[in-house]
Amino acid sequence: MALLWSISGQATHRKRASADVGKVTNPSALTGQNYSVTFANVAGATQYTVTNTTTATPVPGLTGVPYVDGNAIEFDGMSFVVKGSPSAGDTIDVSTPAAPTDIFQVMQDAIDALRTSGDGAFAGCTRGALSRRARRRHGPHLPGA
Repeated sequence: MALLWSISGQATHRKRASADVGKVTNPSALTGQNYSVTFANVAGATQYTVTNTTTATPVPGLTGVPYVDGNAIEFDGMSFVVKGSPSAGDTIDVSTPAAPTDIFQVMQDAIDALRTSGDGAFAGCTRGALSRRARRRHGPHLPGA
């Protein structure tokens, strides 16, 4: 499952911290819900709190956690690394897609679209390009012809 990340905060704070693309650590723990990671400065130390924004509740055990540059933030089957110096009020919004993308289905859909596109210009161009490539590769006599 792909995760979509966006970092938001006050304009003066942007680009002081960044999150990697993340990874799924436990597929069965994924909720499909949205989250926010909010940073605060408490007594000179940076902390973060993870909130499930779908249910408007903090994730248990992830309130006021000391931030360590480069350490993974893990919850509900996912993990990502934040690097840099987030400022108080900076937020990382974590949105998960509604359904996982099946790469094999995407490929099959593309193949089906090419097969069923009839005599359209795209299909003709594609068939022509494939035919020219085959002739260059195998000469004027195509294998199996």
